[in-house]
Amino acid sequence: EFEVGTQRGTWSKQMFLLFGLEVSDHAPSVEDFLQRIHPEDQPLIREVLNSLTAGVCPVPQTFRTNPRQHPLRYLAPTGHLEKDSSGNPLKFSGTLQDITRRIESEQKIRKANRLYLFISQVNQMIVRGTEEKTFFKEACRIAVDVAGQEPGAPIMASGDTILRVRQGRLA
Repeated sequence: EFEVGTQRGTWSKQMFLLFGLEVSDHAPSVEDFLQRIHPEDQPLIREVLNSLTAGVCPVPQTFRTNPRQHPLRYLAPTGHLEKDSSGNPLKFSGTLQDITRRIESEQKIRKANRLYLFISQVNQMIVRGTEEKTFFKEACRIAVDVAGQEPGAPIMASGDTILRVRQGRLA
């Protein structure tokens, strides 16, 4: 719960734990709370707080905790802005759900899909009987364009040899 006028909050035990803080009778200040947010997401949270002050209930957006202060977590908020009879904002009540496992699972699925597409396209070249010089050049292109491989990163190993993508060729 966040009181808009005083900019003070009341946190549940779980809220403290989500941010790696000792459970207390007092929620951290807005600035202390913002330090627990991922630096890239802090402007988003500042905008949310500005919206609340203006009496506008923000659209829920996932944000991350600051990995320099606590293990990285992805958090999904829900909430309701309570207003007085004149329409002035009073308090915002809501929940935060830790969706880290879901996000990490989605990332793994996307990575596996890129790898599958890479293997599938390389397999098509093998089936077509692509000549060796063209095969390696196209495998490099596919590794970078389709599989999301960084140029210079290892893509295949054969015995003690690690092949790296370099300017459209394997080095």
